[in-house]
Formats: sequence, structure tokens, C-alpha cells
Amino acid sequence: MDEGSAKIVCYNLNVEPRYYVCVPFTDLLRRPSEPKIQNYFDRKRLTQLLYNEEVRIIRNEGEWCFVEAPEQLSFRQRRRWAPYRGWVKMNALRKTCGVNRVNAVVISSFTSVKGKTGPFYIPFGSRIFVRYMTDGSLFFLEEEGEGYLEPSKISLLNCEIRNERKAKDPVTLALTFVGCKYLWGGRSPSFLPTEKSIGLTGVDCSGLVNLVFRGVGIDIPRDAHEQFMKAKKIKGSELEKGDLIFVSSKERGKIDHVMIYCGDGFIVEASGKEGKVRYLSVKDGLPVDPKKVDNKLFHFKDTTFYFGRFVKENENKGDRDKKTEDTS
Repeated sequence: MDEGSAKIVCYNLNVEPRYYVCVPFTDLLRRPSEPKIQNYFDRKRLTQLLYNEEVRIIRNEGEWCFVEAPEQLSFRQRRRWAPYRGWVKMNALRKTCGVNRVNAVVISSFTSVKGKTGPFYIPFGSRIFVRYMTDGSLFFLEEEGEGYLEPSKISLLNCEIRNERKAKDPVTLALTFVGCKYLWGGRSPSFLPTEKSIGLTGVDCSGLVNLVFRGVGIDIPRDAHEQFMKAKKIKGSELEKGDLIFVSSKERGKIDHVMIYCGDGFIVEASGKEGKVRYLSVKDGLPVDPKKVDNKLFHFKDTTFYFGRFVKENENKGDRDKKTEDTS
């Protein structure tokens, strides 16, 4: 086709409706019923879905719908890699005939924009679409709310917006969760900018890891054992900032805890025992210094520790070292 000639664009008018979360977050539950009491360790909570996260409805049952969450993969549920499945309230979803455009991910606790009835809060990890304005600000426009966003509160997922800031690393993002409440199945910060309650908030160990890697543009599974399955296995002596330490107890027979190595002998973890996310020395959290382990695992009593790494596609160790030098 000659330069300047007209282009023919074809539209598919038979697009299947898609559903997206239209509230700050919502619980994905084992059964279609809300808990009678608020319990931070309620095992009926499988995970949490974030604002603008896609869901696929499998069937409806009154005000509830049984869905799968393609942005959260699980191997355990169906013995193959497939989206997490569970129940959500229908009023937590909105329908649209098309694919949501996203170009940014929220990396602050809760970002506030103007809503129909007041402030609307978008939690950490939500993928959204922003427009770059001529004055250098970012503008969010969606059915649930609109408003200007501070560039420091988001990380851009691609280079379509000029003046892109360098993405933060997993450790920097993980440290923003220190003090956050522990919530079984949680994927939401507990630092609300208002006293208004929008449900139980918090993170569990793998929810924390899932969120911080989502914040740097890396998709990893939802649960600790599946994160271990997908991670590149490394030696303890090879640990770098942002690598993971996995824990398996003989009693459980699988990976049941995960921590983020922060470098310089420190880790971040969401601890159910402590009831919060904490930053601590490996001397206080592990029986040995993992950097002294020249192996991909070590045993201590009835517990086994493993080490893993996630990096972006096409990013090798040389790239990581260069980034470290550029930001030092």
C-alpha cells in the first residue's frame, strides 16, 4: 500500500462480554456465602481480586457467580496450570464488550481518585490505563472514577508514554508493606487513607510476593508452592536482592512459606505468627545464613529451605548488575 493511502480497518462486532472487578478489591471464596464474622485466618478466602482484574464467569447462582481469575494461575486446584477458581459477588464486577487497555500498575498502598459518590481507592497491584497530560501529570479515566495521579504512585508497563521513570525493584516495593496486617489469602495493603471500611485488608506470604513482582511487571503464580515451581532454582550463596527463600515443612510436604531476600543479611516476610509483614535479619528468621549455603537447599530439623529467582524475560544477570550500578 502506498504511503498516504487509506487503510481498511475491520471490527469484530461479535465480541464476547468480559468482566472486570469494579471495586477496590474483592474476596474470591470457596463457597457462595459471606463469613459471619471477620476472621484474618479464614480458610474460605482463597485469594483477593484487585480493581480492574479480569474474571471469567463460569456460572451464576443468585447474587453470586463462580469465576476463574486468569491473572492468578494455580497448579494445585486442578492439577494443571489454570486460573484460580472461586465465588465472588456479582455486584463487584462490571461488564464490557472489549479488552481493557492497561499501561501502568499502581505501586502505592491505595491511590485515591474522584468517584461517583466520593473518593475511589485503587490498591497496590491494580493495572490501569493512564494518559500523559501536557503538564507532565498522569490522568486516570474509568467508569468508577477519574482524576490526576502522582507519577510516583504508578509504574509504567511499557514505553508508550514518554519520560518513563525507572521501575522500582521488588525489595523497594516489599519494604512499603512492612507493618501491613497478615491476612490469609490477602493481596491488599492494610494502610487505608481513610477510616471507611471496605473489607478486611492485608497480605499473606505469597500474596506479598505476588504483588511486589506484579509491581515490577513480572507475572508469577499466586501461591508459594507454585511460585517455587516456576522460579529458577539457585544456590543460597548466589542470593541477590529480590530473590526468594522458600520454606517446606516435613509435616506439610510442600512449600508453605516464602520470603524475599533484601540483601545485606535481611529479609521481608508476611508472618502469620506475628500477624504482619516484618523486616528482619536472617539471623532472627533463619537457622543459618543462606549466603553461606553453597547448595540449592538446606535442611534444618524437619524443615527444608530452597532458593529461587524471577527476572523479566530477556533480562540476564549482566542486565541486573548494570541496573544496580546505574541506581547506586
